[in-house]
Amino acid sequence: MFDAIRVRLIEIGEAVKDIDPKLLATETAHRSRRCERGGKPTI
Repeated sequence: MFDAIRVRLIEIGEAVKDIDPKLLATETAHRSRRCERGGKPTI
């Protein structure tokens, strides 16, 4: 199970690398902090 989780996290990390940096720059840090606290993410 641990290996499956580790591989999935690696896959997610690789996918994030392919996101256009301009798109990432438009996202606010507020959304990330809210998710980290366990709040409902906004769309």
